[in-house]
Amino acid sequence: MNEDEFRRRIEVYVETDLPDLADDRERIATALSHQLWPLVNGWQAQMHTFGGLLRWVGERLQADWPDAAARLQFEQTGSETGWLLSPRPSGDESA
Repeated sequence: MNEDEFRRRIEVYVETDLPDLADDRERIATALSHQLWPLVNGWQAQMHTFGGLLRWVGERLQADWPDAAARLQFEQTGSETGWLLSPRPSGDESA
């Protein structure tokens, strides 16, 4: 999301959830986005960094310790798919 999209979402929120202020939604969105965008943008950057790190950890676990990775994932999610790892293709014992 970029700053323009953030501002648009604020406008929609004001119009939908604060109908008494709908006529001022653009001014409100501009004022709020100016103050809040640096925080939201920083959180997005951290999210992308952590997402990349989590992917790397998952790939490293899968490559070096596939059994431990599968056990950790199952322990955390109750599933062999999702959260950290993609399921191994059937019959692929080399991964």
